[in-house]
Amino acid sequence: MLFVIEISWKPDKADEFWKRVAERRVPQHEDVKIIEAYTIPGQYRGVSIVEAPNEVAIAQATMNYEGVSESKTFPAIRTSEYLKMRGELLK
Repeated sequence: MLFVIEISWKPDKADEFWKRVAERRVPQHEDVKIIEAYTIPGQYRGVSIVEAPNEVAIAQATMNYEGVSESKTFPAIRTSEYLKMRGELLK
């Protein structure tokens, strides 16, 4: 299943946040595969698209960043899948 992880960190925690990212890779969990990760320069924010079996695996992966960042996780589907669903619902 695909998920979007929104992450933010405070400016005073930026050095520690990036140190943890460099040491562990975001996220680090055998069942969580990073599709892509994006950083918004100057905004202390980022977004990752990941594939995972469930939100529990993501929670375990993001525990490495407790105390230096906050994250929100949302299930997602590909737009093509969403359009197919909508088309079937509108019939």
